Amino acid sequence: MARHAAVAIDCAAATEADVCLVQLLLAARRSAAQDGRRLVLTRPVGEVLHATLRRGGFLPDDPGHHPLPDPSGSEAAFWHGEETGP
Repeated sequence: MARHAAVAIDCAAATEADVCLVQLLLAARRSAAQDGRRLVLTRPVGEVLHATLRRGGFLPDDPGHHPLPDPSGSEAAFWHGEETGP
């Protein structure tokens, strides 16, 4: 990852996911950002990872209510493969 300005990951076809995968992706994203790089998802996560994100409180069950603060919407945009920022 250190040799590339951006890394794109496709999680849409994941057939198994738990909070460890979520933590790994978030840690890699944070690490990339600290080094001036980007880690993005190529498209929205699939049903399996989406369900894990909802159960873990990373995405809301009700789109109008989010249990964790995310005023910029960057977390949701990341998981939906829509992140456009650096």
